[in-house]
Amino acid sequence: MRKDPDVEVRVQVATALTNASEKYTEAAQLLEEMMGDGDRKVRIEAIRGLGKRKALSAVAKLVAFTQQPDVEVKRAVFEALISLRTPENAKDLRPVFQKGMETQDSAVRLSCITALAEKTTAADIEGLRQAAFDNSKPVKLAAVAALGNSKL
Repeated sequence: MRKDPDVEVRVQVATALTNASEKYTEAAQLLEEMMGDGDRKVRIEAIRGLGKRKALSAVAKLVAFTQQPDVEVKRAVFEALISLRTPENAKDLRPVFQKGMETQDSAVRLSCITALAEKTTAADIEGLRQAAFDNSKPVKLAAVAALGNSKL
């Protein structure tokens, strides 16, 4: 049913795969495939599902999706990457979040600030400094808090 012509059916399939039992190990693979769906609602649901299922196998594909022009897709990607960060991959994902700070979207920036606020490095400072001048008050507050806690 994940190839059904009805978009809503495919969205529901992605939701069902997200909520499937951990015994259903193929769910993450199917969600990864659904990231390539022609409809953005399906892609977003599949991306969110990968984050919720903690599908670490999808990290590289999600990183590639940070270049998507669709802001809603990009929001879902960065939220999923936050969920999939581990001590093992955090260093490799840091440049992705640094680059994400260039996105002119408050939700994306908040996700990136969440990642950069942990063990802030000197390379993070400029992006956080610029976010302190964002139009969104929550972004400003998060950036200032991250800068204040950085001790750099």
